[in-house]
Amino acid sequence: LVAVALDERGVELDRAQRWINLPRRPAEAEIVLEGGENGQERTARISWETLAGIDPPALEVIFDGRQIPANDPGAIRLPAHDPQQLHFLRAELEFEGNLSSVVELTFGGAYADRVNAELTALPIVLDDQTSLPTPEALDGWFIKGDRPLRVVALDRGAAEIVMVRDRATQEKLDLVGRSRQRMSQALRRKRLPSRQRARRDWRLQFIWPVSRRQRGSDRIYDLFPHSRELTSADGDLYLLLYWIRQPLDLTGPQRLANAVALAGLAAAGGKGRRAVVLLLGEDPSDRSDLPPALAQRYLERLQVPLVVWTTARQPGKETLVWGQPRLVSNSAGLDAAWRELLESLEHQRIVWLEGIHLPQEVRLSERAEGIRIAG
Repeated sequence: LVAVALDERGVELDRAQRWINLPRRPAEAEIVLEGGENGQERTARISWETLAGIDPPALEVIFDGRQIPANDPGAIRLPAHDPQQLHFLRAELEFEGNLSSVVELTFGGAYADRVNAELTALPIVLDDQTSLPTPEALDGWFIKGDRPLRVVALDRGAAEIVMVRDRATQEKLDLVGRSRQRMSQALRRKRLPSRQRARRDWRLQFIWPVSRRQRGSDRIYDLFPHSRELTSADGDLYLLLYWIRQPLDLTGPQRLANAVALAGLAAAGGKGRRAVVLLLGEDPSDRSDLPPALAQRYLERLQVPLVVWTTARQPGKETLVWGQPRLVSNSAGLDAAWRELLESLEHQRIVWLEGIHLPQEVRLSERAEGIRIAG
């Protein structure tokens, strides 16, 4: 949906765009640049709105790939910069209640007299031997129809991992988790650093495949609960799978395909490197109102890779409809699968394209080398 403001002569003054086939996020933010001349003494003001009406306890601001101090969201001082060069500003806000918001904009260079907040985050995957060039060198690598798209920034950032867990996996995960818990306690007694706890470049969230019914003003909604965002500071994957459990009041039928589609939307909403993991047990029950193939196609269009794991040594047809899964029935299998996932995310980067584009409409041109679009 596009709203265009025109003057009395029909000349366009401004425009605003909003996707209407994606739900609005429960937390949204905006950045406004103020003051400063010739790249000196310029500040950014961040404002936000949430359904809960709360302030963010955590705020991170990235300017041209480097984090800058952000003690006062109303007056964040930007480093001295050349206004004739293109600059990229990104803010990540974390709220209580598992809410977050990401906002970004470019300014300077071609936008010397204005700010461009209409950007599309495109996840790409690098080949093993590929070193990504500068944004300027990527001009012409991405096209929409026959029109080349301009790359305004490159980003790595933290990886967003969203996991949907079949509740039939919990018994097997408990066995693995108890074993890892004993190992973790032994490590703490010896005061040995855990290699995986040192990693802070991923965020993990669980979405439970059983919905809660909630009545709105004019209809009834199905809401799929989720955990807060977890990092390596909360423990390694084994302990998280062991300790983070589906709420006891979720007793209805599982809807795995619905939850996978929602997980894809959540992963893409972070506008960073991303992946969805579907963890299945033996004979997983699924009462979704859409087939697995449709959920998979939805993730492909959102450009979110889907990884399927199983605790079943002999997966049945209910599991195989999702493709050939990775076996994670013991500690060694889970460790290998987690390592593969993190390694695949290491090859992802985010390319910021000028303008707003549907993900499935962006393609690589013949000039592109050593990369592919994720999904």
